[in-house]
Amino acid sequence: MKKHVVLLLLTALVSGLAFAQQGTNEQKDNSEERIEVLGQRTPTHYYKAMRRAEIDLYDQVNKMLTNDKYKISCERETYSVARNATRLKKKYCLPKFVRERMGEETRKALEDGVEPPTLEQVELMVADEQEEALNAVAKVIEENPKLLELLIKYHTSAANYENVKAQYASDKD
Repeated sequence: MKKHVVLLLLTALVSGLAFAQQGTNEQKDNSEERIEVLGQRTPTHYYKAMRRAEIDLYDQVNKMLTNDKYKISCERETYSVARNATRLKKKYCLPKFVRERMGEETRKALEDGVEPPTLEQVELMVADEQEEALNAVAKVIEENPKLLELLIKYHTSAANYENVKAQYASDKD
């Protein structure tokens, strides 16, 4: 009888070890499972990354600039395409002095009953101030290595966007 009890206990022990080992193997198999997903980011992803880098750069530059008229703000403006009455939004990032001059010139044009100036025309009017602003921004960037990093990040993300956009357009052809 002792022999039967020992044999029964030994069988139970071996079964338990086998079951425990089987559970361990299942855990190993589950933990080693790998799933790979292949995909491609759209041009929109790169565009948004470029815009984020641009805003980060402008925010940091604006904090360092001492002359408020050189500070850059970005605004979305809506314009209509006359033929099909489509309303499009475009984002403009401009220094304060350009926006102010655009407002002045537009007000004068409306008072005189003539066509308001385009952004390109206003930029020609403020070319001297534009150069001063660029020099002020360049000086601030030279003095602050973090701004230089942000500038490089912006240019890199802009180049990535342009490359992906060109590749996407060629794939559609």
